[in-house]
Amino acid sequence: MSDIAKAIDKAIREHVVADMPVRIRDLSNMAWADLMFGPYSAADYAEESPERETAWPGYQTAVRELREWADETIPRVLWVDTDADCVMATRPSSGYVDDDGNWIEDDWSEIYEVDRGDIMRAIFGDLVNNGL
Repeated sequence: MSDIAKAIDKAIREHVVADMPVRIRDLSNMAWADLMFGPYSAADYAEESPERETAWPGYQTAVRELREWADETIPRVLWVDTDADCVMATRPSSGYVDDDGNWIEDDWSEIYEVDRGDIMRAIFGDLVNNGL
């Protein structure tokens, strides 16, 4: 993965996870662990992290809940400006008029359009190819 792709994924994860409900974050983490190292039972997760409020409902149920949240929440496209280190939900303008009345084209060399599939992979990783 290129440095640009890593920067884009990191920016998207930080942008989306900042507003992600705790339950969804917990289910995502538990589903990933279950996929990579499991299967785990609810008792396994309760013993591992007794302070966690989210009970493990099982892989299929967790993935279904994650998919429902994603369908309601994840946009079809985001724009990532790797130079300014920001994520935008709306397409940036293509230029502006300067103080002298001249049209100035924006420099889009550091702005990347990211589609929903890539947004989902940045947030959920391997879960995307395993039921999500």
